[in-house]
Amino acid sequence: MITKIEIVTGFSCNNNCKFCSVRRRNFDKKTEDIKKDIDRAIKENPKEINFTGGEPTIRKDILELIKYTNERKMKEIRVTTNGRMFSYKDFTNKIVEAGLTGAIFSIHGHKAELHDYLTNVKRSFDQAIKGLKNLREFTEDIDVNTVINSENYKILPELVEMLIDKFNIRAICLIFPTIDGNLLDNLNLVPSYSQVVDSLRKAIDVIKERKKIGWTLNMPICFFEGYELYSSMGELKTKMFWPDQETNLDEKRKEDKVKLAVCSKCKYSLVCSGVPKDYIKIKGEKGIKPVEGSAVKEYDYISSEG
Repeated sequence: MITKIEIVTGFSCNNNCKFCSVRRRNFDKKTEDIKKDIDRAIKENPKEINFTGGEPTIRKDILELIKYTNERKMKEIRVTTNGRMFSYKDFTNKIVEAGLTGAIFSIHGHKAELHDYLTNVKRSFDQAIKGLKNLREFTEDIDVNTVINSENYKILPELVEMLIDKFNIRAICLIFPTIDGNLLDNLNLVPSYSQVVDSLRKAIDVIKERKKIGWTLNMPICFFEGYELYSSMGELKTKMFWPDQETNLDEKRKEDKVKLAVCSKCKYSLVCSGVPKDYIKIKGEKGIKPVEGSAVKEYDYISSEG
């Protein structure tokens, strides 16, 4: 069952993140094509429609698109955003008035120096944080995506603590990068799973202590023994409308992974889809070890025991 539909509005962006996986940076959908996407999405009766990119908030028609969606009685309307446009109070007021109910901000560092280095834009951190504060005046429905990389994995606990304690962020998704686009020119930013796992677990501990929602993406469950509920095992129940195709993200995640020889000896083998192919191509199989124990046959078991 699909509960969320993400509409990719195009790939233009006012950031130029070093880890961005997008290749077609100069493509954007036409307004009428996005309205067709909205109509098609609503027919599937999702709980939420989310506009993503690129950076959807820099589109001249974004208020029109939000209003169009709102007029069709969609209750949850969100954008995935770098947050910079929300630093303008007038824009925030107008997009909320048009019908926006929440947002997913992309925050990649706990301080301006780190975040701005990763986004390649000075003051992008200050604008994102100001945007968080502005939107927070209207809604508590604000989540954060953080892309894990070699420059920020050590400070993930501090970043999560800041986001929750200062801004009461509802949910945080910690994403191991997709190795494509700009990241192909910055492979030094790709850490190994073994490098990040300790810091990542500490970040999850902060999320657990604060009783917030959190999860990871693009890392195999063998690195999350004891933290299974925060692994990538849960269903996303999300469909994405790309410029030229639509994708069920749960099916896509399985297609993008491969089972290694050691996976057959792991207790999670029956419920795990394997390791992302792009990771193996760049980093190899080193550090990926099977977890001993009785075979886990269903994800529901992990949920009930976690």
